[in-house]
Amino acid sequence: MGSLTRAFSRPASTRCAHGYRLKPGVTAKDNPDHPIGAIKMVVIEPAKASDVQEIKQVLSQTWINTYGPFLSHTTIQKVTDVWHAPELLEAQVKNSDIFFRLAKDESGIILGLITAQQYDEDTLIVARLYVRPQSQRQGIGSKLLNDTMSIYSHAKKFQLAVEAQNEKGISFYRKQGFDEVGRSVEKIEGETLEVIHMEKNLT
Repeated sequence: MGSLTRAFSRPASTRCAHGYRLKPGVTAKDNPDHPIGAIKMVVIEPAKASDVQEIKQVLSQTWINTYGPFLSHTTIQKVTDVWHAPELLEAQVKNSDIFFRLAKDESGIILGLITAQQYDEDTLIVARLYVRPQSQRQGIGSKLLNDTMSIYSHAKKFQLAVEAQNEKGISFYRKQGFDEVGRSVEKIEGETLEVIHMEKNLT
């Protein structure tokens, strides 16, 4: 699941559990196909500067998983290099105007994240909502979204944008009560994408 960031500035092997083979120095959480395992507890907490490298890792994994079917590898690589640069992510984490929350398991591994920003007194823009591929369909995205809604309980509507080809993301947001309110076309590194704008009214 996920949506492109529009509210923010863009610029020899070893064997581990489940039979997956990883390169030396690579942990299970570095491998997007490796199951993290049964999640006993999910904690939602503010992102910190010390989380930035793992945040970038989560974003890279989810971008490949989400956008790989309809964006070229070159485009995805450029986007993750620029939009998810550690210095940019750290600036967002430290920016008090940006809501940046993480979902972590009992071991402190980041399972997912959400970023949002208040557009006006009544409107909150959800810029990112991503969950690691191997941690999806376990209610983590819903927890992140519900946590955000509880904190911004004064908001009258939540808005976001999701790519028309991202059927999994669209289905998720519809289940969360978002409705389509418009469409637009965007270009990313020369590639054209149709974007669906969605909104959830809370009044």
